Amino acid sequence: MIRKIITHFGGTTATATALGVAPSAVSQWIKEDRIPPQRAIEIEALTEGFFRAVDICRETSSDE
Repeated sequence: MIRKIITHFGGTTATATALGVAPSAVSQWIKEDRIPPQRAIEIEALTEGFFRAVDICRETSSDE
């Protein structure tokens, strides 16, 4: 799902810009296969629910 989100925003840098974080943070999400819950909520808001925070957290949380 992380790759779909990044594609939706138009790339790593565009995703970072939309969320107000450094591109390295987005790269870290890819590496860890995890998006922090607060960012998932922001992604849901920015995409008007296209990506739901609950789904983002469920699909990117490998230790729960």
